[in-house]
This record gives sequence, structure tokens and C-alpha cells, in this order.
Amino acid sequence: MPIALLADRNLLMSSPTNHPNLQLLTPEETADLLRISTEGLRRMRDEKRGPIWTTVESRYRYRLSDIEAYIEARMSSRRADR
Repeated sequence: MPIALLADRNLLMSSPTNHPNLQLLTPEETADLLRISTEGLRRMRDEKRGPIWTTVESRYRYRLSDIEAYIEARMSSRRADR
């Protein structure tokens, strides 16, 4: 594995308190924040919509900063529709 990939993996696996922008949440935690079901979040992922996700050791994870950006974008688009 290239050194850059190892460094990225180590960064992601480090404590979230050391890297607040890389705090990774589970699908359950993400669904709870968005006030939707985990099934709804899975559907969004399957349809390539919703917050950006990544996989860590074959498990879906969501960065808190991506969830916040997704919420903000949704709020901004609603404001523009008015």
C-alpha cells in the first residue's frame, strides 16, 4: 500500500478529538442527526443523494462536516425557493 494511503488511513483512524473535521459517524448516528430512518439513509446512499459518505474497513461512515454541509445546502435551497 502506498505511503500516502497509509497516512490517510492512520489519520482517519486517529481520535476524532485530534481532528474535528474528520469525526466519522455511523449510519445510525447520521440518520439520528438527520431525523430520518437508517433505511431512508440507505436509500439515499443507493440513489447517490444525501450526505457524502466513505467506507472504512468496508463500513459506511459519514464525516460530521459533510453532514453539516448537506444540511446547510438543503436550508439554502429552501430559502432560495421562497
